[in-house]
Amino acid sequence: MYFDLTIVFPLRGKLLNVRDATHDMIMKNVEINAIRQIMGLQHGKRYEDTKSLRYGHLMIMTDQDHDGSHIKGLIINYFETFYPSLLAIPGFLIEFITPIVRVRKGDKDISFFTMPEYEYWKETTPDCKSWHMKYYKVRRVLLMGLMYRVWVQVRQRMRRYTLTILTSI
Repeated sequence: MYFDLTIVFPLRGKLLNVRDATHDMIMKNVEINAIRQIMGLQHGKRYEDTKSLRYGHLMIMTDQDHDGSHIKGLIINYFETFYPSLLAIPGFLIEFITPIVRVRKGDKDISFFTMPEYEYWKETTPDCKSWHMKYYKVRRVLLMGLMYRVWVQVRQRMRRYTLTILTSI
């Protein structure tokens, strides 16, 4: 998968839960208005493709912890509520999975993308205490210049969301 143009829009905190919000709250929400404007979303439009949008994909990159999962769910909830036809377009909504923990020892370097994966490694690695461990947040991954390295490692870990997946959340 290759993207010709990618922009990064940092959300400030958690997105508004649109299912519990009034119309007025939604219309006044700065983050929701920014997403609509950046993407070029048209209220009430049924999308057959993404040609009328400014960007053909929306990639969610959140921390791999509980807060990140909640934010991811709120973003998906927003699109399912107002733009379900976009979620039915294969490849529109993409999740970029970042590492949550990285361990290093000498020239060995391992990234873990879930806490259970890291915990299992700790339990099955007798010398795990001799490894240097670092917990990562998305902004740290970006700032530390690890983005390219992470991109190469997790290309296979990217998930595409469609409307069918949303019904099981």
